[in-house]
Amino acid sequence: MPASSATRPKPRKLKRACDMFPRAERVHAYARDVVEGRIVAGHLVRAACQRHLDDLEQGPARGLRWRPSEAEAWIAFFEDVLHLKADTPFKLQPFQAFIVGSITGWYRQDQDNPGRIIRRFRYAYVEIGKGNGKTPLGAGFGLGGLIVDDEHRPEVYSAAAAKEQAKICFDDAAAMAAASPELGGMLDVLTNAITYHRKGGVGVFRPISSEDKGQHGKRVHMGILDEIHALASGAIVRAIVAGTKNCLNALILFITNSGKRSKSSTCWEYHETARKILEGSLQKDDFFPYVCTLDPCPACYASGYRQPNLECKKCDSFEDPKTWIKANPGLGTICRTGYVRERVALGKAMPSELNDVLQLNFCMWTESNTSWANMAAWNTLCRRPGLALDRFSGMPASVAMDAANKVDATSLVAVFEAKPGSGRLNPEELNEAARAALAQANGSLQEEAERAEFGSVSSAPSCEKVRSLAAAGYVCFHRCFVPQQMVQNATAANYEKYSKWAREDKLIVTPGGRTDFGRIMEELAKWRALFPIKRFSFDPKEMSYFVQQLQMQPWCDFPLVEVLQSPQMISQPMKELEALIACGLMGHDGDEVLSWMLGNVVQKTAQGGGPRKYYFPGREADENKIDGPVSLIMALDGMVRQAEEQGDPGVVFL
Repeated sequence: MPASSATRPKPRKLKRACDMFPRAERVHAYARDVVEGRIVAGHLVRAACQRHLDDLEQGPARGLRWRPSEAEAWIAFFEDVLHLKADTPFKLQPFQAFIVGSITGWYRQDQDNPGRIIRRFRYAYVEIGKGNGKTPLGAGFGLGGLIVDDEHRPEVYSAAAAKEQAKICFDDAAAMAAASPELGGMLDVLTNAITYHRKGGVGVFRPISSEDKGQHGKRVHMGILDEIHALASGAIVRAIVAGTKNCLNALILFITNSGKRSKSSTCWEYHETARKILEGSLQKDDFFPYVCTLDPCPACYASGYRQPNLECKKCDSFEDPKTWIKANPGLGTICRTGYVRERVALGKAMPSELNDVLQLNFCMWTESNTSWANMAAWNTLCRRPGLALDRFSGMPASVAMDAANKVDATSLVAVFEAKPGSGRLNPEELNEAARAALAQANGSLQEEAERAEFGSVSSAPSCEKVRSLAAAGYVCFHRCFVPQQMVQNATAANYEKYSKWAREDKLIVTPGGRTDFGRIMEELAKWRALFPIKRFSFDPKEMSYFVQQLQMQPWCDFPLVEVLQSPQMISQPMKELEALIACGLMGHDGDEVLSWMLGNVVQKTAQGGGPRKYYFPGREADENKIDGPVSLIMALDGMVRQAEEQGDPGVVFL
């Protein structure tokens, strides 16, 4: 029978008791300790901590608010109310306090009602090694969703691929409720439900799985999605997310290990979203990412690896105990060091178990391609605040266009030398310099001995020498054209991104449901009136009619170069662009759309007729658009090809 409402503690008193905020300060302290190196962490956790510290200073300009009272109340709920078992309070480790406090302490203005403040994070993705307490943490969030949040009739769901997995989180919550003296009189624990009777209604916490029928129709306040790497499809995730539509302070918490990298993997999709946010190529203020992983060495990172290359001796090794804490932040407290040691020994002794060990214990995604561009360099070294196209009036440019789909994004890119002659640099020297510069930026280039890794001292110039050789390199400008239907259709791929960028004038939205080549022609005519075009490169697919019309324009006084998207044609300029980005020599104005597309590019390999390998850009999913980077590669190729600096109008085939 439900306990009498008179015997139940008032949930809001848990908040009002927090007059001082020492526990909330632990969130900031952890972030500072990680960023300043006092706590060992992987590069993505360091980025999450830096994001928190940056938002404390810069967030208010975007409508973000840090409420220490909320973080204090939630951490106090975990530590003072929840018990893991009888007489064992749930004492949060520093990384757990950071996760709990960050998710619950940040608030933002409601876009639909700017006068209303709601919880900032609607999604939280926590990827962490097995045995670090993620499921009990999720259970605690579920109970807090019932009690701490002042929500009318809250519905909380523990969801997973299988009923047994969903029940693990639910059973942890039930055990906490039974062990807690404070919760004993507040909650009724049943086999498949925990209920909380409050004034005006009843809150409920239930397990649900992909095996259940009737997944839709829920009114979700909080969804705890456990081990989503095991999901065969994203149906249960979509059902839970859809159920939050009418809840302003809803939270979807993903807690997982890593898995197999796959286009169809829901977990991989959320992992990639988290990675792009942390690397700076995607801004999504309602998404909290905390991703634990081992680190690649600087050279492998420059080559596109975002986790260790198992064949590289300089990358973090899962066999090295000093690296284990990066994927297991609870090592030695929540997570037994002996357990991790046993798992490492198993992976070394039995190759059939190695992938399982890497995924579950070290958050390493297996069977994966490698991402391509160094996004950290792109977002810092290459970004030129205040860069404007009209500064290059009268200077020659190489222009390229990629229109792979007539009903989606089309990209137009112009590349200039930053100043006359600044692009003259031997490509081989540039590639060597890029590797050296990246290593230097990561603090691993130590005088002459370390530089020997990249060749002799003379063949591996420092970043400063590269800049003196290449002056200021190149700069690029990007225009993205999207049909109006892609911005207005809520079921279309990338609808949320496109609609946001359209509101911010970061896209050129054209009428109708198909690419408006006439509008693109207008933009190209404006460019030609502003500066001479030394070459116009295009992918012949989908562009035959446009090129015919372009040839008829009186201002078209430049060669039109058809660039087939074969690995043999695009491999060298792709390598050159990679090197320019790593050195900070491809300037850009911070175009968010181009940055998103660049972060989508994965490097793929094709074998030539002999031992030579060719590289070409690819993507993991159709919605991961890469038209902008493909155009940038073609435009760069047009700028550096010395033999084609002069040309007559007409189509040239390469």
